[in-house]
Amino acid sequence: VAQDQYENSANRRIGNTEKACSGRHLVLFQLLSVVSRALLKTRKAICAVALAPLAYSKFYDDFVPYHPVYEEQSMTTPTSIRDCMHRNPLTIDRSAPLVKAIELLVEFRLTGLTVIGHDAVPCGKITELDCIRAVLTAIYNDGSPENIQVEQAMTEHIDACSPDETIVEVAQRMIDSKQRRNAVTHQGKLVGQVSSSNILWALMEHARKKLDA
Repeated sequence: VAQDQYENSANRRIGNTEKACSGRHLVLFQLLSVVSRALLKTRKAICAVALAPLAYSKFYDDFVPYHPVYEEQSMTTPTSIRDCMHRNPLTIDRSAPLVKAIELLVEFRLTGLTVIGHDAVPCGKITELDCIRAVLTAIYNDGSPENIQVEQAMTEHIDACSPDETIVEVAQRMIDSKQRRNAVTHQGKLVGQVSSSNILWALMEHARKKLDA
């Protein structure tokens, strides 16, 4: 009886914390609550209660990047890329200085940017490794990285998907190609971007809904 009362109390605390969460914290807490309730079922209530406050911890502010799509989609089950993509991704023009790309990568803690050309059509990508390679080449040749343009360092191949593709299809392609970021294009125009973290969130939402059913 005492254990059942403890479990009921723990579930109330989890529910109250979930109501208090919003935005980026809500999704994180929902994932934590799945684990918490699973632990409760195995009679490990203390561990479950201990997990709940982590959703408000500054740890998440420091290490989990904010994503507007979390607020938009947190109450629905995502099925297509349209449901989990970032609709306003950072991009860079192919004629921009390489140092500008590096500044964006460092400031926003990104691993890569989609490069756009004429009429905002995506024409490639520039990654941290592309930037490192270009800077090293300039140094070896006694040149200046400040004289390099993005188009001289970028990779012309672009990993892209459609907003109507399923999350599972794109997830499998990411695994096969070992690419963590895809541009989302429609009729040749860039309409968004989806990263491995977006895909992971969507897959976990599926798992959460299934466990709650």
